[in-house]
Amino acid sequence: MDSKQLFRFYNSKFDLSNWLDEKGQLAQSEDSIKWFNYGINEDFEPKIINDILKNFFLEDGVYLCISAKDSSLVQKSTAADEIGKILHKKELAIMDKSFTKIMFCSS
Repeated sequence: MDSKQLFRFYNSKFDLSNWLDEKGQLAQSEDSIKWFNYGINEDFEPKIINDILKNFFLEDGVYLCISAKDSSLVQKSTAADEIGKILHKKELAIMDKSFTKIMFCSS
């Protein structure tokens, strides 16, 4: 799947996604959605992202969806560095290779 197709696929799935609460269960309201703060720029904490990726995604490879020209398969171990470089400029998403889980990142 090329970058453009991957980004379009992510966009088609984003609005269909279910949000999770603190217990990892389906959030029953917007107020119960689990959010993480991992900072941007000099406050960015890659350890938080790495822990989330390790626990949320089972596969080593994840899709990093940034734009139609810049979306690709990356290793979980390098995803936090890529997110740190981009997050202050753009929203982005991470999806598993089976397209069943999406993590949305916004500044």
